[in-house]
Order: sequence, then structure tokens, then C-alpha cells
Amino acid sequence: MADLTKTFENSGMAIEWFHIPSADLKNTELSTVRFKAFLTQFAEQYNSDWNQETVYGRMDPIESFRGSRRSISLAWTVISHDNDEAFENLKKVSKLLQFLYPSYSMQSKTYNESGFGVISAAPLLRLKFMNLIQATRDKGVSEFANKFAQSNAAGSMQSFGSVATGGLVGRTGGFNVVHELNEGTAMIAGPVAAPKRISISCTFYPIHEHGLGWDSETRKFLSPEWPYGLSDSFPSTGGGNEVDQTGGAGLSETGDQDTHNLNIVGGG
Repeated sequence: MADLTKTFENSGMAIEWFHIPSADLKNTELSTVRFKAFLTQFAEQYNSDWNQETVYGRMDPIESFRGSRRSISLAWTVISHDNDEAFENLKKVSKLLQFLYPSYSMQSKTYNESGFGVISAAPLLRLKFMNLIQATRDKGVSEFANKFAQSNAAGSMQSFGSVATGGLVGRTGGFNVVHELNEGTAMIAGPVAAPKRISISCTFYPIHEHGLGWDSETRKFLSPEWPYGLSDSFPSTGGGNEVDQTGGAGLSETGDQDTHNLNIVGGG
């Protein structure tokens, strides 16, 4: 049976992670992990923080604005079409978990004497999911968005921005990884096992690289394309390809189709 999950990979519907401290701009793939976008949750929270001061004789507290904060709750399922992909996916998950750890300076005196290095960089990440999770710091994002909407080529969406340059900078509180062994496991002599289905979830806290707010003189928002890469010039019409957002994916070498329906988030 054909690998039905290839539809998402070929259409550019991918969850992409990039590890900033280990980045080599000459070969960004070394610091990149990419999963097919079988999302089971994609939710955002925008919280405004106000300080309330109660004053004697005043019915309402004095409100002082502190700031606004965005967080993204993300959950997805890593599906393996066959045994080979199960091991490849487990390596991807391993690499993603390594992204949680800091970089160390191994040349310091502390390392030479104790075997422990000094932290040189925190584990900052970039996250990208099409235009829905992306950086909008650069000019020309509207041009990217226009091309994104007008594109009809199946694999062309990824060409409008890589996670290394267009991913949203931030940090995560960690990953929750569930190995769904009841869905099947690929095994080789050793024994060495790789679950055919793994569920991952996390909360991502963006650190924006540009100003967010309103210009008091022009009365325009400082980053008009934030957060989804769409400005007033973005075309509301023009067609576009619709992606089926429900269904199963091939899991096993026998070609059996998974009977579990996923809420696959997709489409621009």
C-alpha cells in the first residue's frame, strides 16, 4: 500500500524545529528536525499582564499595564509507514530531545579539573509550521505570503522560507513523549525497538525579534504581518489548494490502514 503520509510531506505541511546554539549556517540541516504535520493540538494563548492596585475609597483598582505574552500549545503524532521509518522517526525524536540541553565550553579550566564544562549558550529554538508559526521580523513577508497563497505546485511551499531563517525564536518547557507500543513496534536483533507511533506535546514560548505594539503617530501596528504573515495587501481570493484534514495513515509493512482518525491541522 502506498505511503499516505507522503501527501503531507510533499505539500510542505511539516513541523520544523531548529537548534540555534548548534547552528551551522553552511549546513542548517544538521540542526534541524522535521516531522510530518499530523497535529492533534494547535492552540495559542495571548495573555495581557496588568498590575492592580487597590486604593482606599476607589471602587475600581488602578490598572497598570505590564506586557502581553504569547504561548503556543502543540501536539502531534509521529507515524511510521514501515519498520525503516520507525527507526528514522525514533532518531528524529532523539535529536529533538537533545535540543533541550545547553551548549558547554569544554576548553575552560573548570572542565579540565572537574569534567564539567561551563554553559555557553541556552537551548533556544526556532519553530516553524507553514505560515501559522513563523517569524515575521523581516520585510517582504507579505511577498512571501502572496506567493504562498498563489502557489499551485505541490512541493513549493517550503521554498518560501526555511526554519533556520524563518522560524519563530523561543523556548519550550520540555516535551511530553508517549511511546504508543500498542500500535506496533519495529524490532531488530539485540533487541532494539522503535515504536511505530509516538505522540509528542509541548508548550512553546516565543521570544519575538521585533517590536509589537502601535505607533502613536501613524496609528499603525509596528509589525503588520504578525503573527501569521498576512498583511492588508494579502489576497483574500485566488484559489489555492485545499488539503484533506481528516483520515488515516499507513502504519505497518502489511499495508494495513490505521483506523484512528486524527485531527490534522493544515491548510493556510
